[in-house]
Amino acid sequence: MAGVIQRVAMVSMHTSPSAAPGVGDSGGMNVAILALAAELAIRGTEVDLLTRAVGAPSSRVLLPGVTLHELPAGSGTLVKQDLASVTDDFGEAVAHLARSTRYDVIHSHY
Repeated sequence: MAGVIQRVAMVSMHTSPSAAPGVGDSGGMNVAILALAAELAIRGTEVDLLTRAVGAPSSRVLLPGVTLHELPAGSGTLVKQDLASVTDDFGEAVAHLARSTRYDVIHSHY
């Protein structure tokens, strides 16, 4: 089906869309990203949420049609002012995943 978006990657390096609002730097943006992903999934679009792993890289289903991929880039918790130091590593991890997964759209926040 030409023109139909079937699979979307939503990049959220700053904070995980699965983080509880009000903990650390999580708040409105990660709530909005997860809500948008859920609405897209309800409408039949597969959504991969790409975020920086704080621990070991992993993937898990958050909701039907929504999978969270925690990608390697630096180690441990970083304050947002230090995220620039791992941007290249994170970009490489996103590119690696994108080479093995066909996305119709890759949307990044920030």
